[in-house]
Amino acid sequence: DRNIHVVKPFTVKPRDFSVIEAIDVHPRHPDAVLYLATRRDGVNFIVDELYENGTTPELAERIKRKRCLYPNFVKSLLEPAGFIEDQHEENKTENSLHKKLANLGIDCIPGSKRRHDAIKAIQDAIFYQKVGEEYAQSPTLYIFDTCVRTIFEFEHYQWTEWTGKTKERKAPSEKPQDKDDHELENLGRIL
Repeated sequence: DRNIHVVKPFTVKPRDFSVIEAIDVHPRHPDAVLYLATRRDGVNFIVDELYENGTTPELAERIKRKRCLYPNFVKSLLEPAGFIEDQHEENKTENSLHKKLANLGIDCIPGSKRRHDAIKAIQDAIFYQKVGEEYAQSPTLYIFDTCVRTIFEFEHYQWTEWTGKTKERKAPSEKPQDKDDHELENLGRIL
């Protein structure tokens, strides 16, 4: 809900927040990088994002520029596919995305691919309950209004639905559509 979860940007002070980055890249989609700041009380803010096409060296430079904005940066999560080594690649010292990024100064650890756990964590984080004008339960996740790609993905996230006779015989699908979800996958990995 834009009225609840979307907030104006503020200074992410190092003494009050830690920042985690998550990276999701694809050959035919823009690279997606998300920055989540966690306050001492456990409340999270999506504070920044990257969503651009480019080469691996260009991605590394963009990430370095973003990291300079957050002296409270603590770690980076890379999608699990980034650690797969290409056995056909001749250059064995640089045959995974992880190794290529590491050689360019971007160290990462593997992020999770447990999508159902990630979806549940996001649902729990955005959940809120209001009684009149008061919050009985506040959300633990907010997003800066400058993170337009991530807001777009929240507003366009869809579940795969059964069609035809299959729809009548099956329970609702538990699988989301694999579309417009790169920043949300990043968020799920962090949470």
